[in-house]
Amino acid sequence: MYYARAQRRLLGSLLFVPLVSIRVEDFSKWVQFVQIIVAISIFIALLVEFKVEIDKDFLTYQILWFQLEIYKKRVHYHEIKSMKFKRIGWAKKCVIIKNEKGFNFRIVNFYPSTIYLDLSNFAKENGIPVSKSKDYIILEK
Repeated sequence: MYYARAQRRLLGSLLFVPLVSIRVEDFSKWVQFVQIIVAISIFIALLVEFKVEIDKDFLTYQILWFQLEIYKKRVHYHEIKSMKFKRIGWAKKCVIIKNEKGFNFRIVNFYPSTIYLDLSNFAKENGIPVSKSKDYIILEK
């Protein structure tokens, strides 16, 4: 089982802006209401977690909020079109799992970091086409 959380530093700093500016009295009530809605939305996003489970023939992707399951997709390896391994940012790995039906999965910031090797092995065992960018190959070394 692999886990990831929303980018808390970024969201925490974004939450700071509407909370500080709500107190400005020059804004109309409508603008203050929108700021409250934005602050609540960011707070909710702070509590989102992601899970990926790799079984022999299946990948399970879950989105949770306070351990409450919001979205769950279990994909058989026949339903996976391809896996694209990329580098994002300076030194982070990313895998985009393209599915026949439904949403594609984007695997970034999961721990333990062995998920990338395990996904590569899963693709190899099940004959799923894999593409790796030049930048990703550099990170693998």
